[in-house]
Amino acid sequence: MKNLKTYVLGIALMAGVPLLVCNDAQGKDVSKDKKSAGNMVSGVVVDESGLAVRGAVVTVKNTAKRVRTNAKGQFSIKADKNDTLVLLAPVREELEIAAKDVKPKKKIEMKWLQSESNQTVLMGLDEIPKFPFGSPGEWVSRNIKYPEKAWKEKRTGKVYVQFVIEKDGRVSNVRVLPKGSCPHPDLQAEAVRVVQMMPNWRPGIQKGRTVRVNYTMPITFGLQ
Repeated sequence: MKNLKTYVLGIALMAGVPLLVCNDAQGKDVSKDKKSAGNMVSGVVVDESGLAVRGAVVTVKNTAKRVRTNAKGQFSIKADKNDTLVLLAPVREELEIAAKDVKPKKKIEMKWLQSESNQTVLMGLDEIPKFPFGSPGEWVSRNIKYPEKAWKEKRTGKVYVQFVIEKDGRVSNVRVLPKGSCPHPDLQAEAVRVVQMMPNWRPGIQKGRTVRVNYTMPITFGLQ
């Protein structure tokens, strides 16, 4: 592959909540202890773009009480004013907030996890390929789904996906590298699937001309 340049981008995806299966009633208190003290606390969870975070798990710290946010990012849970709520969602930072600070119309922002990067920029490459829709890690996190079988079996690991950004920005030659620590075939297949469906990039440029650039993207599947 004569004109293939190399650039390595790392993305860590921590999936603390399954994206395929949700057995809890969304937006409703699913605690078994319905007689416990406390009032109903309601809030709405959004990401950094202001979009609703669906399926985020909200728990009362040090208790078994938990709920999941609905399609609008809303939740209600029974909690005392002195309790602390813990919020967990795929590829987002864990968040703790005092129950007394949660209001029905007050938006609770969950930030994206910082990407795990191992970048090698080729000398002489004037412009590296750029993803036109923000961070490629955020895009992947919005589209990836934790395979149901792998989730039930609690399979985790890192999949190294290699692909080529063609001269016209297309993603091609997507494959899994053998150096990964994730032998589960369902996780490998999901990593390949989501990379294959990525939209066109802005191609790399060297000496005024577009060039083919090789990327390696480690995608980590983890259970919080």
